[in-house]
Amino acid sequence: MTAPAPVMPHHKVNGFIKYGTSPHHLKPFAGALNPGVPKFVRLALRQAAWYGPPLLFFYGLKSWADSKFEYYSRKEYLLSPEGRAATA
Repeated sequence: MTAPAPVMPHHKVNGFIKYGTSPHHLKPFAGALNPGVPKFVRLALRQAAWYGPPLLFFYGLKSWADSKFEYYSRKEYLLSPEGRAATA
């Protein structure tokens, strides 16, 4: 049988206890959106000149390819002499 662990006496702490909230807890996101939104817009517009032209070009290319695919998939094309020659 083992001996029980010694029990430490409880000491009362006398004095003044102050409760409060840190300024960081009061408004953790204070000012995060106000300067952030205009900065994001400014940086996004600056990057749009770099990414915009290739995106527009490839979007146009995809639209053109989709329209050609739909045209060549239609019955009207497949029954035309040009379509019959391509599928034969």
